[in-house]
Amino acid sequence: MSERVVVRFVRTDDAADDRLLTPAERTRRDRLVHPADRAAFTAAHVLVRECAATALGIEAHDVDLVQRCDTCGARGHGRPALADRPDVGVSLSHTRGWVAAIAALRAGSGPVRVGIDVELVRPVPASAFSVRERRWLRGRPENDATALWTRKEALVKSGAGSLEHVRDLDVLGSTHRPPREPARTVEGREVHGWSGPGVVGAWASDLPLT
Repeated sequence: MSERVVVRFVRTDDAADDRLLTPAERTRRDRLVHPADRAAFTAAHVLVRECAATALGIEAHDVDLVQRCDTCGARGHGRPALADRPDVGVSLSHTRGWVAAIAALRAGSGPVRVGIDVELVRPVPASAFSVRERRWLRGRPENDATALWTRKEALVKSGAGSLEHVRDLDVLGSTHRPPREPARTVEGREVHGWSGPGVVGAWASDLPLT
């Protein structure tokens, strides 16, 4: 097994089992006020372990998931990773009613850079988009704007660009002609979209996902 990518988007209708969560994760989860938010947090942190377990061929309870903040360096929040498998890239996302996770393995090399996002369709501020993206979105339905936003979020989580300068992270196609659809490759990552009823998502990886 040299390369493996596991991506899942899941509806969270019921409360998820939290036995796989660490005490720190439970503490963060319990700070959330709304029960739906707590359920989504739990489900996403369980799902990313399940994706990693599938990629590695192990049990989910054997996945040692850690998080460390790129900004403050503290553990317990921030970018997720596997403590004992630096060659595996993982990412997770949650919104009310839906969760998403990705795990990618490239044996014998450095960690795969991955990111994933899932969002309920909603208005997105125009300031999040470049001039070209705003022009492309003109007259299009709201879900297209949310879909572009999820692509940006997934890319940022994979290490491409930043939320502070998200409008500069153009996710459309070639600049040499009017784009018909979002780009398949941005900043050296493949980007893929996903959609469900009232929800959209995207994932990005520097490991080809086809």
